[in-house]
Amino acid sequence: MEQQLQFFQWTRQNILHLLQDLTEQQISRIPGGFNNNILWNAGHIHWVQQVLVYQLAGISPDFTTSFQSKYSSGNFPTDGDSTDLSLIIDLLDKSTKKTVTDFKAGRFQGYQSISSRYDHVEFTFTEWEDAFQYNNLHEARHYGFMKALAKAV
Repeated sequence: MEQQLQFFQWTRQNILHLLQDLTEQQISRIPGGFNNNILWNAGHIHWVQQVLVYQLAGISPDFTTSFQSKYSSGNFPTDGDSTDLSLIIDLLDKSTKKTVTDFKAGRFQGYQSISSRYDHVEFTFTEWEDAFQYNNLHEARHYGFMKALAKAV
């Protein structure tokens, strides 16, 4: 799991650098052919991580109901809206450090099983470690989307 924690931290570092290297206009723009923007992907990454890693382990997630309604799966952003940028940067930074600290403190002991889909593949997680590894895949996938969006803006 130490290597998985390292992958998690590296991906988050890359995401934070991308958010800091672009303008608010670039981060909030939805280019033609896309249905979301860089900011939505960053918020979605935080929301999914909090659900998979915290909520399903019986630990309160760090997001509000309004945050969930904007960044959960199936929601779409408003083109040009960058109002949550500083909040999302702060959440990504804090939750990266907190996840590592909580793992090392042994906080992730139980896990509520979840079944879902990854494109055409159905899966079930019964252990926290499996969900955390999937979260790394999910974050890397969205980081790739964010890089493609950065080239399109």
